[in-house]
Amino acid sequence: MQTTFIKDKFSLMKKIMKKNLSKLLFSGISTSIIFVVIFVIFFQINTVKGVGTAKSLTGYAWSDTIGWIAMSPDDSYGVKLNNDDTVTGYAWSENIGWIKFGGLAGTANNSLVLGGGDIGANWIERTSLGNKYWRSITSSSDGIKLAAVVEGGQIYTSIDSGMTWTPRDSNRRWYSITSSSDGIKLAAVVYSGQIYTSIDSGVTWTAQNSTIRKWSYITSNSDGTKLFALEQLNGEGSPYGQIYRSTDSGITWNAITVGNAYWSSIASSADGMKLVATVYYGGRIYTSTDGGNNWTPRDSGRYWGGSVSSPDGTKLAAVVAGAYDSSGYIYISTDSGVTWTPHMTDSSRNWSSVTMSSDGTKLAAVAYYYGGSENIYTSSDSGATWTARTTPSNTGWNYWQSIVSSSDGKKLAVAKYGGQMYTSTPSDLTVTDANLTGENLTGWARACAGTIGGDCNSATRTDGWDGWISLSGSSPTYGVKLSNSQGSHNYAWGSDVVGWINFGNVSIVNPCTPTYTCTPDNTGQIDSCTGLTATCSTGQMCAPSSGICTYLVSSGVVVDFLVSPNTINKNGRCNLSWNLSRIDASSTCALYQGSTLISSFPPSSVNGIYSDLNIQNETTYKLTCGEMATNDPAILTSSSSKYTTCNINPSSKEVN
Repeated sequence: MQTTFIKDKFSLMKKIMKKNLSKLLFSGISTSIIFVVIFVIFFQINTVKGVGTAKSLTGYAWSDTIGWIAMSPDDSYGVKLNNDDTVTGYAWSENIGWIKFGGLAGTANNSLVLGGGDIGANWIERTSLGNKYWRSITSSSDGIKLAAVVEGGQIYTSIDSGMTWTPRDSNRRWYSITSSSDGIKLAAVVYSGQIYTSIDSGVTWTAQNSTIRKWSYITSNSDGTKLFALEQLNGEGSPYGQIYRSTDSGITWNAITVGNAYWSSIASSADGMKLVATVYYGGRIYTSTDGGNNWTPRDSGRYWGGSVSSPDGTKLAAVVAGAYDSSGYIYISTDSGVTWTPHMTDSSRNWSSVTMSSDGTKLAAVAYYYGGSENIYTSSDSGATWTARTTPSNTGWNYWQSIVSSSDGKKLAVAKYGGQMYTSTPSDLTVTDANLTGENLTGWARACAGTIGGDCNSATRTDGWDGWISLSGSSPTYGVKLSNSQGSHNYAWGSDVVGWINFGNVSIVNPCTPTYTCTPDNTGQIDSCTGLTATCSTGQMCAPSSGICTYLVSSGVVVDFLVSPNTINKNGRCNLSWNLSRIDASSTCALYQGSTLISSFPPSSVNGIYSDLNIQNETTYKLTCGEMATNDPAILTSSSSKYTTCNINPSSKEVN
């Protein structure tokens, strides 16, 4: 599924990117490229100097998701290892387009803070708490202050994002807890008990509303002044409870006229005016835009579970909890609950709780499964795609009960009924440009196709993936170690989208000696080169524009080289003509009379003529066309020279 997604998403973009990059790489360079013009003169030795000194990567990296990634060491594109140990250039993938190295970091110290990394990828089990029957957990907006309740146990609070916890109040049948955005005002309900409030982040608690009720759920607006609690009377098949409201931080409570129902959850906007409430046991979703005075039923009758609201109340999410052998999906609304769209429809699950960032882009949900293990699921694209997450002990029966996030969606905390508490707090990632330290490739590369404009510079992407590829890291330890020969090892990491990238077939190409000497044979072909480093094979030379070893071949092949007439009288004229093929603008042709250069010229036309006057003796002409071309040994057999001879009629004299 992921591979198909990537191919569909980038198939058009990669063609555009490849075309645009070619323009980027070659525009304005025509005046600066140094072409090697080879004048092959009979039995002379010529020295040609190259200017390239950067090492390059060659070969292919491999990803099981996107396939081969080409590291091409030529002038059109490639990844260069510069003398200052920076790594620059482009690699190419048929599935995700150009992958850029270097020039990615945005600050003066060549780093760029991305803010978050892979949210929910790593979890810490808070083993010091032990296994408990966790019922509910809540968080301040910054994710630093947490509070959770245990059924039959105590309230626990944390002021360090869940690293340490302090037990509060007494053992009770706690069912639900909520918090103001600053984490100072808390409220919790007891099933078959009272509502309790705290105004000091949970250090002390006060019982409110002396009436004993079967409280099952509670929520708060951002400042903690407006609270909404759900009552559950006798469970399924019996008269159900009501919604209660407090506008004085929980001191007084009044029932809202909406009717009895088997209410399962309720969520509030920051101002307490927009509400969403769910009904279990075949009920519906209800929304209110006036603080609970009036309600409108939404969507269809399902076994609704948890719900969540954005601060402005426009973005909502609710999950179907299921009943015994029945289950469902995650539903999301972007119009304050008027319409709902199902997500995670690949399989029905018994969802229990859902949480969301303030902007609605990041979501996390948990499923409470009867008879097997279920995962935590996260989404970073407003619920379009989801990723299953695994905690350190995600085995056996996972009764995931409640999940909560900070307002930016980065910090998560999840509680397991009869199990542990888990937290996930990804550190901000400092993205640095790719660098070579010894043989170790470090830093980051980035896929360009999904960025705005396809230029790799925008922090915003259109494909739901940040595009970053990490060349080294920890937890687990990974990285790319390069060597001068084929067979580098280890891996880079491209997140869940690309996965592990194997650099086992990528190696370093060393630059060759910038000065070399070539000796032609009598046909004009190069058959020996001296002054080259060991990295250049026999018959190869140092290409000055790329600094790598390459073959000397002809891109202009002389097909026909004729003289007319082929026999003339002494002091006559030889008319030469030729026909060329496989010509490009960088080729150079040279015309020789014997070993003397007559003329050199670019082959602007595939056909040419030349007249040589006052020929005294039989004369041999040679036409040679050639250039320094690509490292393709298959075209070495192409001839670059042709010979023709102008003959002289024998001399005659009168015999007496």
